[in-house]
Amino acid sequence: MLKSGEKSIIISKEFILKEIKKMTNKIRSILGSILGWLISLIFMFAFQDNTKKSMTVYAQAICLAIILFGGLIVTKILALIPYLGWILTILLDLVLWGGYAVFTIMNIVKAVQYDTIASTEIPLIGKMANAIFGSVIAKGLDAEPVAANGGPVDPNMNQQQNANPNMNAQQNPNINTQGPVNPTAPQQPTNNDTNNMNQQ
Repeated sequence: MLKSGEKSIIISKEFILKEIKKMTNKIRSILGSILGWLISLIFMFAFQDNTKKSMTVYAQAICLAIILFGGLIVTKILALIPYLGWILTILLDLVLWGGYAVFTIMNIVKAVQYDTIASTEIPLIGKMANAIFGSVIAKGLDAEPVAANGGPVDPNMNQQQNANPNMNAQQNPNINTQGPVNPTAPQQPTNNDTNNMNQQ
């Protein structure tokens, strides 16, 4: 039996996941570019309605992290060399963190401008992202999916409809589920026609 505290944690997780699914690609792109590679990696593979522009933002955030971590490993090695290694370590640290900050800001700006630009690719890092994640980015949608109510499309909706093809017929009994109608065949009177005949 769950305690009250454990129950509240489970409810909060379900609420968070539900709210994340409601987010548009622009909001998720902004969050991914700000929060870094881990959130970007989750968003990249957790949602089926990602666009090519949002996938590019995620890939660039991951590539920036790869460059940063690789550079930090190099600085640790250079730090073992006396004098010259120490100087190179300081210079490389400045270049790494400065470059990471600049390109991250550029990635955030592209995410913020998501609706007004044709591509979210940033210089240099965008080329690297396409080289590493090109096949993944290509699977993204060309445009933001829009539902009938104007909000983001639920990616699970189509799966539910495919799993239950009779759902639409149950919701609307007037839908013909017997195949194409033969115009020469006699048609059975509907309930509305029967009511009109009784009234006459």
